[in-house]
Amino acid sequence: MTKITITEAVRTHARYIAAIGRTTFLKSFGHLFKRRDELFGYLDYIYNEDKIARSLQKEDNIYLIAWKDDMAIGFAKLKRHSLNDYFETVSQVELQKLYVLPSYQSMGAGQALLNRVKCITRGLSPDYVWLNAQIGNGNAIKFYEENGFKKMDTSFFLIGTQLFESCLMGMQVTTKKSNPVHF
Repeated sequence: MTKITITEAVRTHARYIAAIGRTTFLKSFGHLFKRRDELFGYLDYIYNEDKIARSLQKEDNIYLIAWKDDMAIGFAKLKRHSLNDYFETVSQVELQKLYVLPSYQSMGAGQALLNRVKCITRGLSPDYVWLNAQIGNGNAIKFYEENGFKKMDTSFFLIGTQLFESCLMGMQVTTKKSNPVHF
């Protein structure tokens, strides 16, 4: 079995995160864009190495990197105190991204990242952890459901002039009595 190691990212890892994010987003969602200029403009903005380096320095952001041997093959980004109006609490954590390079998917890196996300989230003790999964990404939605997330709602977002639909998924971490829910 392939050994996957998960580490917390630091500023010098911005180039790995940028490359993984750009490659994975392009492969997974590039076909959904009608306008290539909007796709590449988005990629240039979101996966700009300097922007990610600054994001790594923000107190509410937690980045994790999946490694196979000495190669960065995936990453996850958690954001503390990221609020979604669907949940009636101010104690929330958002799983903003979880990407694994296409050629390394099905090796357990995504599961290893999510397991570490769950561990960190339990330590933060929010009421909910939530994420958005692109509505057409059935594999991701199934993966999250298998890991305890439930479909809650749908939402829409714009990239350039294009409207995309996503599935809001959430998982309760603590109950109203502040007893942890084990996930």
